[in-house]
Amino acid sequence: MPIHLLFGIHCHQPVGNFDSVLEREVGRAYAPFLEVAEAFPDFHFSAHYSGWLLAWIGDHYPAVLDRLARLVARGQVEVMTGGFYEPILSAIPRPDRASQIERHQAFLESHVGVRARGLWLTERVWEPELVSDLARANIDYVTVDDYHFQAAGFDRAQLTGCFLTEDSGSRVAVFPIDMQLRYLTPFHPPEAAIDYLLAARKRWGWSSATIADDGEKYGTWPGTHALAYKERWLARFMEQVGACPEIRASTFSEYRATHDPQGLAYLPNTSYFEMSEWSLPAIQAAQMVRLVTEEERRGRLDAVKPFLSGGIWKGFLVKYPESNRMHKRGLTLSQRIEALGPQVDDGAVAELHAAQANDAYWHGVFGGLYLPHLRHTVWRHLNQCEALLPPLPARELRDEDSDGHAELHLNSTTLHATVDLAGGGVVSELSDRESATNFGATLPRRFEHYHLAPDAEASAPPPEAATAGSDGERSVVRTIHDNGGTAMAQARTEMVYDLFPPAIGRLVYLAPGEPVTPRVAPGGHPPAAPPATVAATYDGNLIHHPLAPSMEAAVAIELDDHRARLLLTYHLHAGGGLPPGRVAVEICLALPGCDSPATYYAWPGDPAPAGGLGEAVERDNAFGVDLVDTTIGRRLQIRLADPALVALAPMRTVSQSEAGADICYQQSWVMAAWPLVPVANTWHGALTVEITHV
Repeated sequence: MPIHLLFGIHCHQPVGNFDSVLEREVGRAYAPFLEVAEAFPDFHFSAHYSGWLLAWIGDHYPAVLDRLARLVARGQVEVMTGGFYEPILSAIPRPDRASQIERHQAFLESHVGVRARGLWLTERVWEPELVSDLARANIDYVTVDDYHFQAAGFDRAQLTGCFLTEDSGSRVAVFPIDMQLRYLTPFHPPEAAIDYLLAARKRWGWSSATIADDGEKYGTWPGTHALAYKERWLARFMEQVGACPEIRASTFSEYRATHDPQGLAYLPNTSYFEMSEWSLPAIQAAQMVRLVTEEERRGRLDAVKPFLSGGIWKGFLVKYPESNRMHKRGLTLSQRIEALGPQVDDGAVAELHAAQANDAYWHGVFGGLYLPHLRHTVWRHLNQCEALLPPLPARELRDEDSDGHAELHLNSTTLHATVDLAGGGVVSELSDRESATNFGATLPRRFEHYHLAPDAEASAPPPEAATAGSDGERSVVRTIHDNGGTAMAQARTEMVYDLFPPAIGRLVYLAPGEPVTPRVAPGGHPPAAPPATVAATYDGNLIHHPLAPSMEAAVAIELDDHRARLLLTYHLHAGGGLPPGRVAVEICLALPGCDSPATYYAWPGDPAPAGGLGEAVERDNAFGVDLVDTTIGRRLQIRLADPALVALAPMRTVSQSEAGADICYQQSWVMAAWPLVPVANTWHGALTVEITHV
């Protein structure tokens, strides 16, 4: 009997990605892949396209969608479903799981002519409770990694075909994706994958082997377009599979129709192995990398990997509070929608679904959370969803982010501001309802495990990526997991880490001689413990917190009832007299246009651009500064009640990406500093942040 090659591709782009990027992905990967496949009708395979991507392709490249429909109609391609906007299903409420899947199924039925039997599990994030939801959605099977099974105690030799798993009596079939095949294709000659399949059939008696991976690696990962199409890797692979009588290319449903499951399996809460590293806190992730590297050197990784559990996807919500705030706002909106029942506006549901797209909530080898346009897209959809729901109270205390501490939520007809009391009484969200923009969608410069300088041996590619093909030569094309070393080394000089998360309205004491600059620690290694943040208290009117040395601060934070304006009023008291030095307020604002030519700053009284947001400048005796973003037509006017030294600088992060490293603008840092008069016991200050049209 031949071994069945269960080949699948998964194609997705983040919601909010630039049209130019999507055009490149279609032209270099999605379209040519289907064009090559059409010439090999006996090469059956499965394909998943996230719903919003498929809709975009249909609008902009209808011929590509038509070709996919033809391949489905002739039985060559089996399409798979999923959440329409590619959410992490286990991270969204059950009603949203069902409606996201149904939205995708309805689109497939209307545009491709079928409803899918199989589901692509986003990032292969598995939690056992998903089984019941998938069964209710009439899903017959899903694909996960072989690591899921190995972590449950299965031997690699057992991982052929599919298994059944259940939850409360509901069942779904699960296919294990072979990691070795993932790394072989297309980074080594086609013969290497063919030899691997035949060897698995002979050695372990496998009836099938599953390879399901990103469609982008057939055209847009670095070096793969020339490899897949100019060097004809994809065509040669399909030719060789078709020419080998011992291999049959099949879809998952074709295999299910002719083969019984291997048996019962209960899988743990996990994802693919790399995710278990990325989702750990940075220091623990660095420890895991060292451990994995050492086991690779000793040749024992395959034996110990099933016992290296690492972290889980939801760990990102702890690792990155910025992700958690978006996620918990989505949960709040979902609960409000559910409570409204049939009265809810369908547009609110659609906006919530779009905000649940996974990409901006985490970070691995791709930019993810570190890409500001993706975070701004999530907040835009969250705010547009909220705009379609009944208004919230003007002022309320509630623990929306589930950290055990209530935040103060302020609402007006124009703004939604969130005050993080546990974080020192700072404004962590400033959402403009009209533009649906959260100007508080900031991201700190923080230590990541890959910031460490690796030694030469530790930076070697993993054995899976270096497996020899039939000619004994390593392919010249490297996987995206191997691209970081050189670029990260070059970017290391840019690394600094913020001592406090960037926010709006943080009160700061500057000792004599202390500069008016962002407070940072040197980067490239784990920083020392940052200064403790003293939680603020709220008495129903004012926010109180201590400010060293021996000073108490009382802060009033309000929203203007008639204009898109945030008002902050400060009162300092020191019984023994104010210390020498300065008092300052930090205002960190995230503009969707970043530091592009479409943004600039200007000084009060002169609306003309004074410079770009990529510049670091300061002006003494200023009454504020304007930050302007023409991409959304907004001017953010910071105005001070009394003149001060005003400093402005960009805050840029260093993060890894598929190309190696990205140095990316996240937000603009503004500080206004006033001298303290030691003979006085008090100081009063006030400022506003107003959002106006350009």
